[in-house]
This record gives sequence, C-alpha cells and structure tokens, in this order.
Amino acid sequence: MITIFGSENSPYSKKVHSYARYKNIPHEWKTDIRRGQTQKEYQEVAKLPLVPAIRTISGEGMQDSTPIMEYLDQQYPNAISTRLPSNELNFISVLLEEFGDEWANKWMFHFRWHRAIDQRIVSLRLAKEMLGDNGTEEALVQMSDQIRRRMSGRGFAVGSNRVTAPMIERSFKAGVEQLERHLSTRPYLFGKRPCWGDFGIGCQIYQALIDPTAGEHLVNHAPRVVQWCTAVMVGSRVLHVSSDEWETWETLAPTLLPFVTEQVGELFLAWSNANSQCIVSKKNECVVELPTGYGTWTNKVGGPQKYQHKSLQMLRKKYKVYKTKGLDDILKQSKCYDVLNANSHGTSQSKL
Repeated sequence: MITIFGSENSPYSKKVHSYARYKNIPHEWKTDIRRGQTQKEYQEVAKLPLVPAIRTISGEGMQDSTPIMEYLDQQYPNAISTRLPSNELNFISVLLEEFGDEWANKWMFHFRWHRAIDQRIVSLRLAKEMLGDNGTEEALVQMSDQIRRRMSGRGFAVGSNRVTAPMIERSFKAGVEQLERHLSTRPYLFGKRPCWGDFGIGCQIYQALIDPTAGEHLVNHAPRVVQWCTAVMVGSRVLHVSSDEWETWETLAPTLLPFVTEQVGELFLAWSNANSQCIVSKKNECVVELPTGYGTWTNKVGGPQKYQHKSLQMLRKKYKVYKTKGLDDILKQSKCYDVLNANSHGTSQSKL
C-alpha cells in the first residue's frame, strides 16, 4: 500500500488521488499533513514543503504528480490502463496532461486569488483543512487572513498580472466552451474512459469549479464540463469495457482539434517556448505575441518559470518516443509541431 499526502484544495494532489482511485490501487489518503503523526510521516518523505508527496511501497518518498502517475503505471501494470491504442493518441493525451499542469493551472490559480470573494472563501477553506476540527473560530480567522495575504500576492507564480489577467480569463472561457462542445458526444476526452489528459486538465477545472467566480461560470455555461471533471475527480471506474472504448483521431478531431490548436499550440506552447528561451538567455521578462484577440503576453521570469522550462524539455523528450508521421501531421495541424521539434534554445530542428 502507498500513502498519498495531499490536500483537497490542491489540483495536483487530487490528480494523484483520483488516478489511484480510478486504477483501484491500494492507498491511504492523508490531508492532515500539518498535524500530529501525519506531519511527521509527511516530513520523512517530502524533500520540499509541497503536495502531493507519496510514500512508495518500498518506503521511499516521491513528489511531483506526473512522475508519481508514471510510478503507479509501472508498479501496478495489471491495474486498469489509461493507455490509448496508438502512439498518436497517447502523445496527445500526454500533451494535454502537461497542458493541464502548466496552462490550465494558470486558469485555476488566477481565478482563485485574483478577486476578493475567491480569496476569502478559499483561504477559509484552506485554513479549515489545516486546523482540522480542533481550531477555534479565532484561530481559523487568523490563519485564513495569513493565507489570503500571502497567496493574493503570488499571481507571478503563474504569470498573472495586470497585462495577462484578461488573457488568462479569455483563454479559460474559450477553452471551457471548446471542451463543452467536445464533451457533448462523449463522456471523456478520448472516448468512454479517462486517460492522462482527462486527469491533467480535469483536476484543474474541478478546483475552479469549487471556487466562486470560475465555478459560477462553469455551472452557468458548461454543464457537460462540470459533469466530466467531477467524474474524473471522483475516480469513477469504468466497469464495462467495450471494443470501442477509445475513439480514433478522425472522430475526435472535429471538436478536439480546435481546443488543441488554440489552447495548446497557439497559447500554451507559444508561451512555454518563449519562457524557455528567456530561461536559457537569462532574461528577466518573457514577452510573446499571442493570437489575434489576446495581445502581447508579458510576465516576469522567476523560480516557477524555471520549473516550467524543465517541463517543456521533458515534453520534447516524450515527443521523440511517440514520434510518427501521423503524429507529426496532427501536431502541424494544431500548431504544436515547431515548438515540440525544437531544441532547448527554441530553435527548430525540422528540415522542412
């Protein structure tokens, strides 16, 4: 049995937790990491004060949701699979999982800490989770205020600022509308079962759903997206698997390709590539021209963006593993090819 240390208010924690539940992997789920024995256990496995963290079967510690999911796939090969039937679909799923971690997280984090109503409600929720049932009302209010003051000034972590705020909100609303259209004829992104892409994006949108501002938009405008991300986070198992559980790219493309093109290719990868070039050249500011209607994205480059640079390098390595002519055709259609086929300096390796 593994132990998962996390938070009900952390999209990455819930991604790992729901993934383990979906695959029916024996585990303990612990959220009281600031209290008693659980705090001690958490500190033994967490190199950084972040969640999620897990204690593996051998007793070692792991952090970072994507490597944890890879570990679960390797450790439990007989558990229900989230692999798709082709290299092309598998990589698009991996790409969407990374999009969830690095761009859909901008949606969630921005809405969560940009407005006073969201700040107050979420900080109270976090304080309650940290204190448990033993905290007094005075302690709850005090801790909530401390969390709000700290987190409301951390928009820089996702590049949210006065210039980029309307771009993030526009992307969120457009992306949700595109997903709503795609999910109108299928329960999950690639068919009748969830895959990596579902967990990567679904965990971020579910956290947006439980917050006031983004949640109101989702409830009023995207009922299918609400149903989908809730099913993903519950970790509902698919009991009856049929031969047509996964669709082909031909049936997915009419509604999934617009999402991948605008949200992943034109926004996420365009920004990620510009960010990586800034990290390599040691620039302090990332400036990239986004598609018509969005404008010029500008954000300061700091610690969080260094991790996102590493994330893009890992995505490029995975692309080489899955690379086929069919996949390249899809990536060219969706404006993802040039960034994924570039080196760490953002220079294209294509001979075309």
